[in-house]
Amino acid sequence: CSRGRHRRHTPGRGHSRPRQRMTCCSCRYSSASGQGLGEDSAGGLPLKVSLAPDPRRRERDVQRIVPSSGDPCFSLPVGTRWQVYCDLDGVLADFDRGVVERTGSEPNAFRRRGKMWTTLAPPSTSEFFASLHWMQGGDQLWTYLSTLNPAILTGSPQGSHRHWAAPQKRRWCEKKLQIPADRVLVVDASDKALFSHPGAVLVDDRKEYREGWEARGGIFVHYTSAKDSIARVRGALAELCVRGALPPVWPASPKTASPKRPLGTACWEFAEDEVLSERPSQRTRLH
Repeated sequence: CSRGRHRRHTPGRGHSRPRQRMTCCSCRYSSASGQGLGEDSAGGLPLKVSLAPDPRRRERDVQRIVPSSGDPCFSLPVGTRWQVYCDLDGVLADFDRGVVERTGSEPNAFRRRGKMWTTLAPPSTSEFFASLHWMQGGDQLWTYLSTLNPAILTGSPQGSHRHWAAPQKRRWCEKKLQIPADRVLVVDASDKALFSHPGAVLVDDRKEYREGWEARGGIFVHYTSAKDSIARVRGALAELCVRGALPPVWPASPKTASPKRPLGTACWEFAEDEVLSERPSQRTRLH
C-alpha cells in the first residue's frame, strides 16, 4: 500500500521472484502485489475489507482498494442486490431459555431431539416459539437490522413438528419485529444455503452453516454478540457497496418508514449516516 507500513518478502539470488503478498495492519486489508485485492484460499473470492470508521480515512482506503480497471474477481455481476438475512433462534429469540423454562433441561441434555420437540409441541406446550423472550441484546441488534430491509431465515424442526413451529415463529416476528409474515422464511436448516448469493449476508449463531453459505458467494456473520454482529454486518455491507451491489428491492417495514425514509428506500446505517454509493468513487447519503 502507499503507506509503506508493511513487510515485503524479497527472494534471494538465483530464485525466481514469487508473487508478493503483503499485509498492512493500518489499512486492515490484505492484497497481492500488482493486483489490487488478493484472493483467499476458499474459491478465489476477494478478501474481506474493513474500512476505517473515520469518513475521510474510509474514502482514502476505498480509493486504494478499488481497482481502477475493474477487476472481474472484485466486481459483482451487474444488477446484484445485497440482502441481509437473520436467524431467529439463538440470535433474536432466546430458544435455550424457553426450553429450560418448559422442560427443566438444557436442549443439549436431550439425547433425542424428537423427545424434546414432543414436549414442546401443542397441546403439551402452548405457543412455545411465539412466547420466547428476546436474546440479550437481540432488540439492539434488530433496531439496527430493521433499517436494512432484512428477512428472517430460520430453521424448523424436522418431521411432523414443522406444521406447528412455522406459524408460531411468524407470530413471534409479527409481534416482536413488526415485519410481515412473507419476510419470515421458515425452512429446513439444511436448506439455508439455497438463499445464498454473492450479495447475501447471513447472521447466524451456528457455525456449521458457514461453509454452505460462503460456497455460493454469500457473506456469513457468526453471531456471538449484538455489538460484534452489528460491526460485522456494517463491514460486509460496506464491502458489497464498494463491489457494486444495489439495495434490496422490497420496501422497508412500516415501523422503519418516516418522512425522511419512506417505504421502498434504502436505509443504510453507517458512521455519520454516510455510505458509498454503487459508484465507489463517490460518497453520498442514502435516505
